[in-house]
Amino acid sequence: MKRKGYMVFFSTVLILTLSLLMGYQCIAFAADAKLVKIEPVPPLTRTPEGSIITHKATGLSIVPKVLEIDKNTIVIWLNGATEEVKVIFEEGKVCKDLVLNPKDFNLDERSCFVTTFMPWGATSSLVFPKPGKFAYSIETSGGKLKAKGEIIVRK
Repeated sequence: MKRKGYMVFFSTVLILTLSLLMGYQCIAFAADAKLVKIEPVPPLTRTPEGSIITHKATGLSIVPKVLEIDKNTIVIWLNGATEEVKVIFEEGKVCKDLVLNPKDFNLDERSCFVTTFMPWGATSSLVFPKPGKFAYSIETSGGKLKAKGEIIVRK
């Protein structure tokens, strides 16, 4: 009877310990994610009284335009633009060999990572496990509005 009690006690402690460790691991991964927002850039005009009036968007903005991160950071792109957009990496093999876990990214014929057109509010992400510089561009489904950004992964 004592032996059965010890087994139940140790099993419970083991399960609780593993649960806590897994919980801490998820918290650590959540801290290693960075958000890149894709936003419209409206033209600004001022009235004679000094008020600012915005009009239809004339371009795209990436916030932050240059993102410096540590290795193994997840970068998440969020489309806040009024049009569908896609994220395009053009470094081919360099990107393919240095990036992990693409979410909603595909490889094109040149082995470059490219998203499908993302509607407003959609996200795509990549993990950057190795140091390097990764230039990318954002383009709309109409091909009119474009922006360029860069991910710098520190050593």
